[in-house]
Amino acid sequence: MRLKKLLLCSLTLLCVATPSYAQLWSGLLDPSRAVNWGAGYQGVEGGIPNRTTICSTFNPGATAAEINSAIAACPSGQVVFLNAGTYNLTSGLIFNNKDNVTLRGAGPNQTILNFTGNTGCGGPEAAICFFGNSGYEGAGNHTSTNWTAGYAKGTTQITLASVSGLSVGSIIILDQLDDTSDSGGVLVCSTISSPLACSYQGGSGAGRTSRAQEQRVKVVAITGSVVTIDPPLAMPNWRASQSPQAWWTGSHAEMDGVEYLSINNLNSGARHGITFFNAYNCWLKGIQNEKSLRANIELYLAGRIEVRDSYLYGVQTSGSQSYGVEFYQTSNNLIINNVLQTVTSPIQLTHDVGSVVAYNFMTDNYFTLSGGTWLQTSPLSHDAGVAMELIEGNDNPGLQADLFHGTSSLMTGFRNRWDGKDPGSTTGTKTQNTMPVQIQAKNRFFNIIGNVLGWSGYHNDYAKVYNTQPAGNCATTIYALGFAGQQCSADGGGITNDTRVRDTTMRWGNYDVVTGTSRFLGAEVPSLDSILPNPVPLSNILPASLFLAARPSWFGYQGTAIAWPPIGPDVTSGDISGVGGHAYKIPARRCYEAMVSAGTTNGNGAYNTFNPTGCYRGVGGGTAPSAPANLRVQ
Repeated sequence: MRLKKLLLCSLTLLCVATPSYAQLWSGLLDPSRAVNWGAGYQGVEGGIPNRTTICSTFNPGATAAEINSAIAACPSGQVVFLNAGTYNLTSGLIFNNKDNVTLRGAGPNQTILNFTGNTGCGGPEAAICFFGNSGYEGAGNHTSTNWTAGYAKGTTQITLASVSGLSVGSIIILDQLDDTSDSGGVLVCSTISSPLACSYQGGSGAGRTSRAQEQRVKVVAITGSVVTIDPPLAMPNWRASQSPQAWWTGSHAEMDGVEYLSINNLNSGARHGITFFNAYNCWLKGIQNEKSLRANIELYLAGRIEVRDSYLYGVQTSGSQSYGVEFYQTSNNLIINNVLQTVTSPIQLTHDVGSVVAYNFMTDNYFTLSGGTWLQTSPLSHDAGVAMELIEGNDNPGLQADLFHGTSSLMTGFRNRWDGKDPGSTTGTKTQNTMPVQIQAKNRFFNIIGNVLGWSGYHNDYAKVYNTQPAGNCATTIYALGFAGQQCSADGGGITNDTRVRDTTMRWGNYDVVTGTSRFLGAEVPSLDSILPNPVPLSNILPASLFLAARPSWFGYQGTAIAWPPIGPDVTSGDISGVGGHAYKIPARRCYEAMVSAGTTNGNGAYNTFNPTGCYRGVGGGTAPSAPANLRVQ
């Protein structure tokens, strides 16, 4: 719920105005470093609808063409229902510029879709496609105009040189030119060579040329040349000197969803299991997806996509392009309460702003290169333009911001269990790249707060920071900050190590296995930064969540509540060993462990007993734990 505007005042600090509404992070994060993650701006607006009217019902033996025809003909707000059984489909399923339809099965362990064909989806193939229109930035079939005023972070009104072709409800993309010099602030850059080298391989090819910073918004009003947008502007560095523009491609698939079925891609030939292309306010809920060629799910030119209560297993490669959920040119998505197993990089972020990745369990980040000893931590920021993400409550190996395709900034990691080890690995003992937090050079203004970090008996060093190649094994450190290369190395390609990573990163209230303490140290807060300072918090009491006002009803296992919050310095008596009781197993992990205990798998190696309605039965409300004792700001 949106709260009234507050002014935060202190006897020791000047009274300053916060953004339009008080946030769950108020008093912890400076408004320049966060966005409104808690007012329904991520995922489907108003939540995923519970549709009950069925327009068509199918049994095994139905063809993809018959199901597609039913989707196309289904009245708004209704359901195409697939009864239990196995469907052998020789082509893909598509929501072809179709809005307000749900495709639903009887359960992922009941309704099985075996694909031996696929459908085009704006380019690469998918087994299931949410398709709005064929326009994209490089096709010459988009419209652009100059954005002439209204650049302040948090604003909802911008001025465009032309509004021809726009109407209320249109989805537009805002962007601006990349930086060509480095002043030590937020840096959006993907160049390889001097004078400003900030990536190994250059841009990924997504987005308009040299315009990596983007935000996707909806037009809610037009008055003359002034356009009212939703959500508000997220970034603090929009400015006229970078020639900001708005561009758009046409209609989007909106309010469509797929629920409670299983998708087998082994023989589909599809690059992605499910693609959202020019889609907005769409979702996946309670699905199982297996063995795509590249990614289980691709979000491309999409916004407010919600993926929840699902099980994503494996891809057919195990090298550098093996993803669970792959983001391309997206905004304000919600990836929550999922199991991601046996993919190299479960969450791959590219040109994304303002999304939330929360309460997911990621295990066996399957990577056979380097003899299977390399750990690809994830969420992974892998391209320029990734910013203002909230990564909360996940149980996984760690967070990494690399330099393969450019820089990222202003990401927040809150109350995660990052072990840096991946004990579920099936490709060998991970001994490389095993740092729970790795933020490479030029990736700045991160917030690392309230996390539980490291693997007891393995990690033995607190931090390696911005030097040239250090002595010893960097893989066993908790933090690697500011190095031009991976694993605390110098790049050698012209990128320099970066003291600004350490100087701009906020570390507060994190428990680590090396020091054995929860660190609330003023020295690890960039309170005096000249560009985006964050005052030292006046309290060591952390909110339970930065986007959820209370424990959600699904936060339990088979009807039994799990402690809320489950992870953090104020959590005691947790059931994850080796971390001082500071972490409980989240619902997604408990659901996964139940599948492992049952022990039955299908022909692809995925567990075939996934039942989200059994795992996440409603458990009612909850209360936060008591504030931690005997902690103080230093």
